Amino acid sequence: MHKAAMDATELKTEPVMVQPRRAAKILCIDDDDLGLEIRRLVLESEGYETLTATSGPDGLSVLAEHAVDCVVLDFRMPEMDGSAVAIEIKRNWPQLPVIMFSGYPDEIPAETLWLVEASLSKADGPQNLLRELAKQLAQSEGRKKPSAAVGNIQRRESGRLS
Repeated sequence: MHKAAMDATELKTEPVMVQPRRAAKILCIDDDDLGLEIRRLVLESEGYETLTATSGPDGLSVLAEHAVDCVVLDFRMPEMDGSAVAIEIKRNWPQLPVIMFSGYPDEIPAETLWLVEASLSKADGPQNLLRELAKQLAQSEGRKKPSAAVGNIQRRESGRLS
């Protein structure tokens, strides 16, 4: 039989082992319980694993205990606003993408906008957030992980030696 006329049943193929991709883990920090729950449901419906925190300090505690792939952060919160939280995140996890997601985007100081990877208005709806989240996760895959030396320097600067 001519090779070009081979029947498909005669072709032998090896099974391909595909590693399932781990769902990206997203931390949402917002003092609005209802908004936080809606965001969690939207993100989980898109296949993301979602952690939530209702304050800046709680969000930082969650970050200390769980590795996450991105943070979606509200700006206007009592006790510790989004700027203060973003500063702490970038001090301790400099490669972690942060999306500021606020109902008051015009109130976010320019210095804070320089700290975060993106700033979105809550009024723009979930599709805009999902689009930006996908973009940040794709970009973060290519970012180099910080070395232990960088982490040690940052801990020394903040007064926490390890």
